[in-house]
Amino acid sequence: GEYKMVVVLNSGVFASSAAGYTNLTVLEPPVIIAHPSDVLDDEWNTVQFSCNVSGSTPINIIWIKENGNVSESATTTNTNIGDNIIQSTLTISVVRVSDSGLYYCRASYIDGIHFNTSNSA
Repeated sequence: GEYKMVVVLNSGVFASSAAGYTNLTVLEPPVIIAHPSDVLDDEWNTVQFSCNVSGSTPINIIWIKENGNVSESATTTNTNIGDNIIQSTLTISVVRVSDSGLYYCRASYIDGIHFNTSNSA
């Protein structure tokens, strides 16, 4: 909303005033509204995990592999699908047995302070 600040100085006979306006925007914290699903596939294939995040933009979304690193062949695509909803897709183009594990998407404000982590896939 818009707020107005008014300062009135009254010194003797003279009165003067000044006004300033400012806007207050309250950000919605990121919320995971669609969690990644489990995937079962053969080695050397391409696999994808997706999660949907709502909240005030800009939102930073990263993918985490529990007890390990996300494959170097992995790419992440974040797409605005409307109404402050971002779909994040992790694609591992050549999946290996070593890529097996639990994966999470984590969404945060760009400041990194407020975040939300998905259920595992």
